[in-house]
Amino acid sequence: MGKCIGFGSLIKALGLSLGLAMVSAGAFGQAPLGDKSSWTGAEKKMDSALVELTRAAAEGKLQAQRMRELPGNVKEFAKQNVAADQTIFIVIRGDVSPHLTAFIKAHGGTDISEFAPFRTITARVPVAAINDIASRADVQTIGPREQATTNRYELSPKELKAYRERLESLKNLSPGAATNVGSVTWQGVTAHKANLAHAAGKTGTGVRVCVLSDGVNTLAARQATGDLPATVTVLPGQAGSGDEGTAMLEIVYDMAPGASLYFATGFGGSEASMATNIVALGAAPYSCNIIVDDVTYFREGAFQDGPIAQAVNTVTTGGALYFSSAANSGNLTHNRSGTYEGDFVASATPVPPAVQAFYGATPVQSHAFGGLNYTTLTAATTTVSLKWSDALGASGNDYDLVVTNAGGTTVLGSSGRNAQTGTQDPVEISQLGGAGFPVGSRLYVVKSTGAATRAIRLDTNRGRLPIGTGTAGSTFGHNAAANTVSVAAVNVATAGGGAFTGGAANPVETYSSDGPRKMFYQPNGTAITPGNFLFGTSGGTTLNKVDMAAADCGSTSTPGFITFCGTSAAAPTAAAIAALIKGNNPALTRAQVLAAMNTTALDIEAPGFDRDSGVGIVMVPAFAATYTIGGTVSGLGAGKSVGLLNNGGDGVTVNANGGFTFATALASGAAYNVTVGTQPTGQTCSVTNGSGTVGAANITNVAVACIVTAITGPTSTGTGTATATLTGGGAACGFVTGGSGFVAQPAAPPAGVSFPHGFFRFTATSCPAANGGVTITVTYPSAIPPGAQYYKYGKEAGNTIDHYYTIPATVSGNQVTFTITDGQLGDNDLVANGTIIDPGAIGVPAAAGGPAVQPVPTLSQYALMALALGMFLMAARRRQGKRRR
Repeated sequence: MGKCIGFGSLIKALGLSLGLAMVSAGAFGQAPLGDKSSWTGAEKKMDSALVELTRAAAEGKLQAQRMRELPGNVKEFAKQNVAADQTIFIVIRGDVSPHLTAFIKAHGGTDISEFAPFRTITARVPVAAINDIASRADVQTIGPREQATTNRYELSPKELKAYRERLESLKNLSPGAATNVGSVTWQGVTAHKANLAHAAGKTGTGVRVCVLSDGVNTLAARQATGDLPATVTVLPGQAGSGDEGTAMLEIVYDMAPGASLYFATGFGGSEASMATNIVALGAAPYSCNIIVDDVTYFREGAFQDGPIAQAVNTVTTGGALYFSSAANSGNLTHNRSGTYEGDFVASATPVPPAVQAFYGATPVQSHAFGGLNYTTLTAATTTVSLKWSDALGASGNDYDLVVTNAGGTTVLGSSGRNAQTGTQDPVEISQLGGAGFPVGSRLYVVKSTGAATRAIRLDTNRGRLPIGTGTAGSTFGHNAAANTVSVAAVNVATAGGGAFTGGAANPVETYSSDGPRKMFYQPNGTAITPGNFLFGTSGGTTLNKVDMAAADCGSTSTPGFITFCGTSAAAPTAAAIAALIKGNNPALTRAQVLAAMNTTALDIEAPGFDRDSGVGIVMVPAFAATYTIGGTVSGLGAGKSVGLLNNGGDGVTVNANGGFTFATALASGAAYNVTVGTQPTGQTCSVTNGSGTVGAANITNVAVACIVTAITGPTSTGTGTATATLTGGGAACGFVTGGSGFVAQPAAPPAGVSFPHGFFRFTATSCPAANGGVTITVTYPSAIPPGAQYYKYGKEAGNTIDHYYTIPATVSGNQVTFTITDGQLGDNDLVANGTIIDPGAIGVPAAAGGPAVQPVPTLSQYALMALALGMFLMAARRRQGKRRR
């Protein structure tokens, strides 16, 4: 089984809490711990190991003379975690404030570290103070030291002998030049063709590569032999303990000897401590371009980004690349799965008496693994974890994990003692020291009655599950986060002493973890698919993991890592390849470096992208030659110019249609991205074939097409200058200059209407209806009178004789705006052919006071006027006659 610093002894090395070893349901003479109704409010905030510990302390049983009275699991946990002065390292999650820190100090707390961005404080406190701290309203949860592992695969003696013999036989077969640093050179240098980059003078100079692992115990010794450079910057106080970090730094130095190296431990006792170191490495003064780690915390969220993954998001947003080992928990393709993911389904079979006794009278249900209400271990493990699809820090659904012997008659370990009451993580972990849980052990996933149905994840952490029960999706946590480059492992010996060739010759290691990764929550806890938290109903979102593969099982000079296997070795190998690419062209962005890596990858496993190797084995590009980037411009108007950029710089101005080439040549493997920096006046230019990765030839197919989107000219009536602009209709939609402009009215206007500015006639092409309507805005030299409408002259559906009609339009000041869709109202050819033909104008009614067409009076009107005048004169004479009389 894969191990870190001796995975079988991980419990003692890292202070891990042990599972219930043959636990009596009546420990301490109280209700069974599985019956959480007996817990106090403070106890419900604690990890169950701390509940047992504080209860034992309250009864005086942590005194040396009474330790033998404790149940075996409590005694062992106290032995491994409680110091002689009755203090213990704890992780407090809650509202970090001076008041809480002062309270912890007042209750005997020492070695206090605050991680405010991650709502975490770690401290060493007296066991007797834990209840008081947990009773505070600003404390959410308290647990023991959070446990982590590196992702080294520790070979058996037989495997180690075979690997060393094979590597020795291939030692003299490596072709090509290489920069050999120190007493030992990582075989991945040749397998990934980094030796050819070195021969071309490409060594990663100017790039900062930062490593997180356990520690760098023999750093000075490796520097003395030349296997590491004289300068390796270690974050103050963060050297850690162990030597896996030293071995990882050796790999980076062999692969990219020109890069600057930095280190910080990932083992600080909490996820928050590692997250803090990641953020520090990404910020000034370290400003790492590339960060790589090989750490997994058992408690990390599987379905939501936890503190470490959130730190990865921070540094990648700042432009850094982040690589991480995919882990060594096996993959489904090679029948080595130790993971089960699926939706909880209640079994009709009751749990055995030994399990039910753990809960007392509390009714529970177990998950149905096919026809059984449990599954079994087919390979031993020290650690089993259970997670489900609630948000981190907000789980109100209580699921438990119980491990029994093969007959189901004795409880070997359980995580079913933690309470989930709405503020805890959806995580349960059961561990057993020594040889761990043996083959045949039963794993029961238990749900408290009334808990909502959730997606569940059972992880044996390098154990194995029966074929047919195990699933894909082994990689999790920050190792499989969206912004992490998750790296699988391929045995370097399969390269035969030369370079990898891909295909069936270079499969992933059977222990290499696979993807994909299902996520149900955003980093802030917001549901991705509210109300849907199940695999079976396609809840959440799926991340295509792993991302790529690189070499493992090569040689370093670090003691204990003479042969270094596991995804712990593959991750720094891939990170160093990124350093070579970045060093060759420092202007490349994070996305462009990844694009270059993906382009070079050799396909292995399933065709195309697959869950085991991602894009395949990433290779170092050929840096010996550089190539130009260019193409052609079309549609550019006379006297106009367009400004183009490559990768946001290296500008070139094109003044006429035809070819163009950027001044800066790029190396093979570099990414390019051509964009329009400055548009020509009255035109819009768009780019096709504008991005990609440079291969082994000049890029000549970048196409820049320019269209006319504005026409300016005098009106046909002499009122001044008008402008028409076009938007919409797709990137290629624009005016045809030969068929567009300001013209006279095509026919006599309708009665009572005038066209003071004449007509605007246009033809627009490459404007299919599928791309939406074309919006035209015409700006006239003077304000448009009230009551004006936009008139069209031409054909309508149902009336193919040219005539005047109006269309909907918006009038504002001296502008009119209208929209026409190809083949619909206003398109004179009435055909959806991508071409819109459209003469039209503002029509002003006579009453508006403009230069309207005046109607000529008719004869009947004159007659009426004469009659009215005669009647008026007659009336006037009668009034004069009356006055005389």
